[in-house]
Amino acid sequence: MTELIEVRVAELRRPALDWAVAIIEGLNIKLITVAEQVENIDRNQFTDYEVERLKQVFKLKMKSVNDAGFSLGNSPAYSLDWGHCGPLIKKYVVDIIHGTKVQAVSHLHGVATPPMEDDLELVATCRAVIAAERGEFVKVPKILIGCSID
Repeated sequence: MTELIEVRVAELRRPALDWAVAIIEGLNIKLITVAEQVENIDRNQFTDYEVERLKQVFKLKMKSVNDAGFSLGNSPAYSLDWGHCGPLIKKYVVDIIHGTKVQAVSHLHGVATPPMEDDLELVATCRAVIAAERGEFVKVPKILIGCSID
């Protein structure tokens, strides 16, 4: 079981930000750790030194899976891709305001969320979506805080 920690939505960054949006969107997300990836390689094809190097190259992966656990591909990168994030603007009734920082506000339930700020529209929009559904705080896997993913 993945350990969850509570984080202020206004401070969420990728990949925890993308994970939280995916969960709100109803996706099943499987986290594949570096250890799991190394465990699945054929040890007969690599020296011990090469395996250690692979541990340094591999990154955590987030996969979207169906109910049976079969991979449907990489989890959507909402905070990087307008193709994934754009439709959320209409679905979650998000207003984007440009100033010294970009602000996004969701009016989904007839009440405005607090403005979510960032330098990027996609990140601010993702935060507004999460705030509309979960409030000021959200629980995310601890392993996603401060890491990079494939």
